Amino acid sequence: MKYWIPIFFVFASTVTLRAQESIISEINYPYLEKLIESARENNFRKKIFEASEVSSRASVTAAKASYLDMFNAAYYYRPNQRPSVNVDNPYLVNGFQLGVHLSLSTLIKTPGIVRQAKQQREISELERKEYEVTLENEVKSRYYNYVMLNNQLEISTQEVQDNKLILNQLQSKFELNEVDLETYNSAKSALAGSKSALMQTEVQFLTAKDALEEIIGVKLEDITD
Repeated sequence: MKYWIPIFFVFASTVTLRAQESIISEINYPYLEKLIESARENNFRKKIFEASEVSSRASVTAAKASYLDMFNAAYYYRPNQRPSVNVDNPYLVNGFQLGVHLSLSTLIKTPGIVRQAKQQREISELERKEYEVTLENEVKSRYYNYVMLNNQLEISTQEVQDNKLILNQLQSKFELNEVDLETYNSAKSALAGSKSALMQTEVQFLTAKDALEEIIGVKLEDITD
């Protein structure tokens, strides 16, 4: 009976390794696409980039409209029945007179302002597109980590249950002096270690779940498979 416990530990370790190697088969790609789409719709940073892009487009429109600033229209009125030329009203004709002034400084500066606004618009578009790629990769990374820890949580839970079963069986045999103290203590240590590993995995799993929900903007329970 002394050799039964180590053999069982080797078997349990082999099962654990096989479960960990099968993580790729547990990836739900349609569900992952839903997570990515949710991030595109709800992620706060993406909304900031989109708002910046809209603002930059408006800046281009405003810059183009500034071409009109170089023109300044004005009118003058000289009452009729006045001499065409006198000291107080030195105009050649009577009645309404219209005039248009052209600002050379505005004419020179406006093309540069428009170019700058267009460049800023292009930068905003590129930043938004770049972040969309980064966002998609980050969702995938957090989802893979979530699936891995979910798998590890199942393994750790099973290890605790197996170690409890072993300890219960050994406890009865130990009380009947059918196993020695060293074997019994080894089983107790194995159970304590598996419980500690389970608690750590639970915390890591909850942290991974929170991180994934943070980037997609909703609870995972709100997204159906």
